[in-house]
Amino acid sequence: IGYTDGTIDYGDGSPVESLLFGSLSHEYENIGEYTIRVIVTNDLGCTDTLTRQVCVENKVRYFIPNIFTPNGDDQNDELSIQVVGGTDIRWSVYDRTGGLMFEAVSPDDSWDGTFNGKVLNPNVFVVVLSFTDQATGRRETHYGSVTLIR
Repeated sequence: IGYTDGTIDYGDGSPVESLLFGSLSHEYENIGEYTIRVIVTNDLGCTDTLTRQVCVENKVRYFIPNIFTPNGDDQNDELSIQVVGGTDIRWSVYDRTGGLMFEAVSPDDSWDGTFNGKVLNPNVFVVVLSFTDQATGRRETHYGSVTLIR
């Protein structure tokens, strides 16, 4: 006999969720250890509880696109960087000679392929990304390249 009612508590203060509405997914906002508690009841009124400890570790993930097309078609018109698990995110774009073309001061910043208001020609640019790992407090720097196509 399967369960007819059930809930899951992720142990992080988020609202308890019902098990009756499809697949479950949960993102923890902080690293640490949490106790997950699942309570199910069957149609005879029998209840069972399962608890498990989970350890949420920080794994920094980042994505630097390798191409973008700022041509006004609303598809890939701006270069933006995504970082999960890092704080104090900064990134810059340099031309082949090392000239600074763009500097992001916020993780939400994006580059439109211009420099001082002038449209840049198609080219390959260097991207420098730095952030602080939330788990270790260590500052990390990563490099990539992006191709601007018009």
